Amino acid sequence: MEILILVVVAVVIGGLIYVYHNRQKIDTNQDGKIDVQEVKAAAKVVKQEVKAATAKTTSKVRSAVAKKTKK
Repeated sequence: MEILILVVVAVVIGGLIYVYHNRQKIDTNQDGKIDVQEVKAAAKVVKQEVKAATAKTTSKVRSAVAKKTKK
């Protein structure tokens, strides 16, 4: 149970850090406010980036496993 709480806290802190560092990227119309439409657009971009990173990592892991199993 404690691990679950720590994971939730880490995700929240990570999200806040991401928003703080990428405030200019998320606020697309530069009005100083982040509204729902901007968050949805930013979520789509992040989703695409995560898919690309996952595919890259998966291919690296598969090649590493293939090398280890050949030995």
